Amino acid sequence: IRVGLRCVFCALTQPRPALIYFDGNKKSPFLDPQPIIDNFNAPMSTFYPKSLHEIYRLVCTWQRVHFNKCKNVPPSVKAMYNNLKTNDKTRGKTKYWASSASDIGLMNDNRSGGFITYIPKTASKQQTDSPN
Repeated sequence: IRVGLRCVFCALTQPRPALIYFDGNKKSPFLDPQPIIDNFNAPMSTFYPKSLHEIYRLVCTWQRVHFNKCKNVPPSVKAMYNNLKTNDKTRGKTKYWASSASDIGLMNDNRSGGFITYIPKTASKQQTDSPN
């Protein structure tokens, strides 16, 4: 399973593309992109890191590119974020983000140019415990 990260505030508001119908009954193999175009919010609402070490950099980019422009983020959340950014100078490090991602079951998968995959901790423990 390839892992992507998505804005929690956009997750339920992003419209699904609608099928285009012909003659009232037949579905076209094409999707109508207009619902997505009409409801475009801010870029980068979803992104797919290629490795655990890329998560920190992409989240920082996401904060700059998406979060501040997202119309779905409540003003109270933006105010709390700005307060923390101004007053809390403890910053995460790439190593911390990568190890935290690993701790919850995310891991690098180098197939097809690289991506992150999810293996639940119980499944990964069973794999490492098995004699094969």
